[in-house]
Amino acid sequence: ESSGVSQIIIANDGWTSPSHGMSLYQDGSNNLRISMANTGVGVLETESIATVNLNAWNFVAYAINEATGSNGLTFQVNSSQESQTSTYAGPSSNDPNDTITIGDSDDAQRPFQSGSRIGVVAAWSTRISDANLNLLYAKMAERYNF
Repeated sequence: ESSGVSQIIIANDGWTSPSHGMSLYQDGSNNLRISMANTGVGVLETESIATVNLNAWNFVAYAINEATGSNGLTFQVNSSQESQTSTYAGPSSNDPNDTITIGDSDDAQRPFQSGSRIGVVAAWSTRISDANLNLLYAKMAERYNF
């Protein structure tokens, strides 16, 4: 990882002209951020308090239920969890041709920096519980020895 540079972890939206979709990324201060847009308008932009560790394996995850509101979004950075508000409308399904991109934005504007690595990517069709996020963290910490 590189300090001071935004790097996309996974996205299905463009960086320079967001339209429909989401981006999970590390910002220039090494915080985990989520950005969501619907019809070109930002509907959710939030960041974690915890920072990722540079030059080391990290477990980064989020779980979200857009309709829940208070505490409907959980960020997890390594063993640290934090809950935030998640109410928003979208992303829209108006552009079903966007692709999910791992390690960059949909418009190839924020690639992972040289030396950065992604060990595992997983997705569910429902909000995974905070307890299950902790179980995943424990298994990944064991596997990657962090």
